[in-house]
Amino acid sequence: MRAALSSGAALERFRRMVARQGGDPRIVEDGGRLPAARQVERIDATAGGVVAAVDAERIGVAAMLPGAGRETAGAAIDPAAGVGTGRRSW
Repeated sequence: MRAALSSGAALERFRRMVARQGGDPRIVEDGGRLPAARQVERIDATAGGVVAAVDAERIGVAAMLPGAGRETAGAAIDPAAGVGTGRRSW
């Protein structure tokens, strides 16, 4: 795993996966090409610490409501909707 990450092979594999699914592989070099949400709600921690537990199902349902997931197989997905850290790592 470390070799694949450090050599760039993992990133190249990701690039190919994006392309094969119909996405723009240039997002790997330019995250600004990703769609942006029209509205962002930022929630900051009020104190330092660590997250001890999360309710992944509730987070998933909350993300689904604005369009980040599907309630039914034919439902549309909004590629700009989602839940994240607010940071792009690439």
